[in-house]
Amino acid sequence: MKKAISSIIIALVIMLGSLSFTANTYAADCGSDGKCPKGYNAETDVITNKCTCKNMFGGSDVEDVGTSIGLSGTSLPQIIGNIIKTVLGLFGIIATIIIVTGGVKWMLSQGDTQKIDAAKKIMIAGAIGMILIVSGYAITAFLISSLLKTVGA
Repeated sequence: MKKAISSIIIALVIMLGSLSFTANTYAADCGSDGKCPKGYNAETDVITNKCTCKNMFGGSDVEDVGTSIGLSGTSLPQIIGNIIKTVLGLFGIIATIIIVTGGVKWMLSQGDTQKIDAAKKIMIAGAIGMILIVSGYAITAFLISSLLKTVGA
């Protein structure tokens, strides 16, 4: 049983790890002949076939950083709200994994009442966590929307 659970966890870690470490690569015909300042890469624009210096965020200026990462025109309360919502979403994923783990333990209990009770406790704890997370998400969404209306952002 422990081997099956650890195999599932290892598979999830490998899948999530392979998704999180992907990177975009650009074909540059400019070469790296030292034309660009430190921290910038020479890249060829596909449309204009023109060589430009791009920083690590994909923009040609520091002002483009906000646009590249999706923060242009975003107020501080919106950024904080998005961060909180993202963290709560990750907690929701963890709560779902806890509930599924309890279900797997229940299925693998082979009728042993002690194992079934332990699995029920795990599932109840996961469900309570999920309720708290959804409540926190709703409260956060309400507070951020109210704050944005008040501030006028």
